[in-house]
Amino acid sequence: MKRSRMQMLAAVLAIGGVLSLSEAALSKDARGTIHASNPEGIASILRGFGSALVGTDSYGDPKIDGRSAGEEYTVLFYGCTDNIDCRSIAFWTYWTVEVDLDRVNEWNKRERYGKLYVDNDGDLALEMDVNLSHGMDTRTFDEIANIWAGMLDDVKSNVVD
Repeated sequence: MKRSRMQMLAAVLAIGGVLSLSEAALSKDARGTIHASNPEGIASILRGFGSALVGTDSYGDPKIDGRSAGEEYTVLFYGCTDNIDCRSIAFWTYWTVEVDLDRVNEWNKRERYGKLYVDNDGDLALEMDVNLSHGMDTRTFDEIANIWAGMLDDVKSNVVD
C-alpha cells in the first residue's frame, strides 16, 4: 500500500514538473512572438532596416510609415477590431514611373513573396501580405522584413531604374 502511494506521489510530481516546463516554454514563446495587434513591436523590428514611425490611417487603424535604403513604404493593418486588435498586415509602396510591363511580369514570375503591378493611377505598386492572426516568431518576422527590404532594392534596381 505504501508503495502505491509513493508511486502516485512520484507521478503527481512528474506531471507537475512537465506542466511547469510547458508553462516556461509558453512564456518564452509568448515573449518571442510578434502580433499584428502590436504595431510598436513590428516597428521596432522594422527599425533594424531603416526608419519606422507608427501612426494611424484614415480609418483609425494602425499604420507604419517606413524607409529602407532610401525607399519609402507603408505597413497597413487589416482585420482590426476597434482599431487595435488586428490580424494581418500588408507592406506597400509605389513609384510614379513609366515601366515596361514585360519587366514587371518577369519580376512577378521569379519572385515568390511580393506582387508587383501597375495600379489604377498608373503607378508601379509593390505589396506583400503577412498573416499574423496567430502570431509569428520574431526571428521569422525579422526575415520577412529582410525579404521586404530586398524586394524594395530589387524593384528599384531592376524594374524602376
